Amino acid sequence: MTSDIFVDPSVAGPDVLFSTGQVVDGEEQFFSTVPDIAGQPDTGWNITQWATPTDQIFDPARIVRGDPEDADPLLGAALASWHTGTAQGGSALAIYGTPDAAIFRLGVTGGSNKDTFLQSTGYASGSESFDRQILFQAQERIVTANAGTGTAIAFNGFTVFFNASDNPTYSASLPQTEMFLQVPLTDFRGEPGAFTTLTPGQTYQQIYNLSSWTQAPDGTPVADESADYLAFQADGGALHTVQIDLNQALLRMIEVMAAQNPALASAYMDMSRWSLGSVYSGVETGGGDGDGAATLSMDIAHVSVTRDDSAPVSSDSLQPGVVQTIDDGDYAESEDATRIETLAGARNTVRLTNALGAQTFTGRGDNSVLIGDGIDATLHGLGSALSVTGSATRSGTVSVDGTAPLSVSGSFAALTVQSGAPVSIDATVSAATLSLGGAGDAVSIDGYADATLSGINISFAAGDGTVSLSADGGRIDQNGGGRQIAFLNGHQAILTQSGTGNQIVVGRPESGGQFILHGGAGTQTVWTGNSDAQIDASGTGTMQVVVQAGSQTQIGLGGENATIAVEGGALTLTGGTLSGQVQLSVDQGQATVQGGAETMVASVDTGRLQIAAGSGDQVIFGGGGAVVAMGSHDSAGHQTLVDDNRTGVSNVVFGGKTAQVIWTGQADDTIVSSIQPDDSAGRIDAVIQGGASSYWGGVEAATLSNLGGILDAFLTGTGAVSIQADMTNHTSTTVTGFSAGRDSLLLQNVADPSLLSVQHQAAGALIQFEDSRVMLNGVSHVSLSQTPGGIVVLF
Repeated sequence: MTSDIFVDPSVAGPDVLFSTGQVVDGEEQFFSTVPDIAGQPDTGWNITQWATPTDQIFDPARIVRGDPEDADPLLGAALASWHTGTAQGGSALAIYGTPDAAIFRLGVTGGSNKDTFLQSTGYASGSESFDRQILFQAQERIVTANAGTGTAIAFNGFTVFFNASDNPTYSASLPQTEMFLQVPLTDFRGEPGAFTTLTPGQTYQQIYNLSSWTQAPDGTPVADESADYLAFQADGGALHTVQIDLNQALLRMIEVMAAQNPALASAYMDMSRWSLGSVYSGVETGGGDGDGAATLSMDIAHVSVTRDDSAPVSSDSLQPGVVQTIDDGDYAESEDATRIETLAGARNTVRLTNALGAQTFTGRGDNSVLIGDGIDATLHGLGSALSVTGSATRSGTVSVDGTAPLSVSGSFAALTVQSGAPVSIDATVSAATLSLGGAGDAVSIDGYADATLSGINISFAAGDGTVSLSADGGRIDQNGGGRQIAFLNGHQAILTQSGTGNQIVVGRPESGGQFILHGGAGTQTVWTGNSDAQIDASGTGTMQVVVQAGSQTQIGLGGENATIAVEGGALTLTGGTLSGQVQLSVDQGQATVQGGAETMVASVDTGRLQIAAGSGDQVIFGGGGAVVAMGSHDSAGHQTLVDDNRTGVSNVVFGGKTAQVIWTGQADDTIVSSIQPDDSAGRIDAVIQGGASSYWGGVEAATLSNLGGILDAFLTGTGAVSIQADMTNHTSTTVTGFSAGRDSLLLQNVADPSLLSVQHQAAGALIQFEDSRVMLNGVSHVSLSQTPGGIVVLF
């Protein structure tokens, strides 16, 4: 596990502390205020000037903003600048970039070992010991370099402690030592010359300066090719990634110390007794002021010091190796670096080829990353763009995150993407987890030739996005608040919505494919195409479904408000135990509905609807298609069927415990009362408006009102039936099985009762009024009684 020892000053700054150049009782002193540039004060880092005259010390309150003298072709205008002294002897500081991606420019001219440093404030814990891998990395370049008649050097330095009191390996029997370990970045001599103050018996606050010529354990100067250095010249290109293996650097120093102090050699070579204290990076000049004074300045950004607890280190196992690596600024290839960073504003191409371990890349510019065969990598896109290309054969496990617009291509064993920006993926992936989305921007995904149903997880974290699958996919989740469009193209997929946005799912017209959709808290719109869909509408949001084709679309209701249109194919709709508002239209195709606790309004155009009542309310508007409406044998809900004026339509209604109301319109309805004894509490109210309808009695009570059609009523059950006949508008009513003690017949809208005629025939009694007739089969005698509500037929 890798941990940061210090916070990145480019991210936490740029309002860092400023040193006064004074030390009181061994403590460096700082100004009480920080510069007012942007963001929050960062007291974890500071600007320090050693061996600098008082009048050249930077005052944090004396800021020059946008100084044209510091305008840079690569970095642009400076956020803040300080210039002290003169061109023959002075100091300079400029800060570029943005408050969360600051670049520090450190400059010095003349003096005698005069420094300008960006350094950490205080010391790290003694637990930051060197028995684990510790790496330093920063973005750095030389801006101006002129030694004149003096000296000039830039370096990254570190205080290291031996036997610190807070180190877990502390021993009172051993001395405590603080040393300065320095790794040059550039040197006025072209290559750093040998320099060290290490001498036998002198082991406190001594300096060990790594160089291209260093000391062997016996003190003999030898060539040292363990470090790369920058040329001592101005560099207008991108900043370089400088990486220092601090364990290797420390090994060089303690080998000399052990040789100089044999009694302590064993303890010195124990990496666990050494710990990191602080970091200081900057420039130093000497040779005095005046004409010919040396001048040197450098840029530094994104300082990172990390500890890897998974990489134990000991002097026995650690062989001398590379201490410092510096890329060439173009990032054409990086085979060894485990951590690579690029600078904001730069355009780089990086090739990752280190097969020994996972590589970490942080891009703050316009970056292209090429990943080799089998290479594992973690990529952070924080700049203006990030392009990731996998191997044509297959890269390894790759994870990408960040805010940069992202494009991914090539082949990967596994791909994880967590992005808050526009994303385009056209890749072959064996397994993927994608968290995508950028506010106002589109995301498109196409690929996954190797994918299996469980192999891909796509999550839209924010913003708008579009997914287009070209092979079977896995899970697609929208957990943000934007709009997601998923083109399934006939492929398998499981879709969820854990956010509150708008999720749109589109099948394809051609036959094939299945998908599963789970309801969420937002809005979901589904066009099934010719796919077979399984939809769970049990969320808390709203859902719109258009069933276009496919023979096995299934929707389970669970309290979510839903609008469902069947334009073709077949739908099975199952209600739930939670209330919700559902609108169903069957324009073409067919739908089978098992109602639940929801309130449903259904309409039928030319399709077919079979609908069973639940515990909720159902209103069904019939049209040109057939309806089969069934009451519930379990729940006492409500069901209403309203037919329109289209003729030639035949509907069927089956009773139950449900209270049912039927308005026949011009349809020909068959109404069948339940014969199950437990349904006796049910009720049927039918209004015959036109067409030819029939009623078959059962255990339910019923009211049959014939206002304008033909009614055949077979009262063969035990439920009481009340029949009302409009004698002016209806055509005919025929009743079979009438029971005088149970049923009733009322003739309405008879303007002149004297015009009523009653004929007793062999088949029964016939009552006529103008063009309307009522036939009572099996009835031998009736009489009529005038009442305020109409004429009652007495038996």
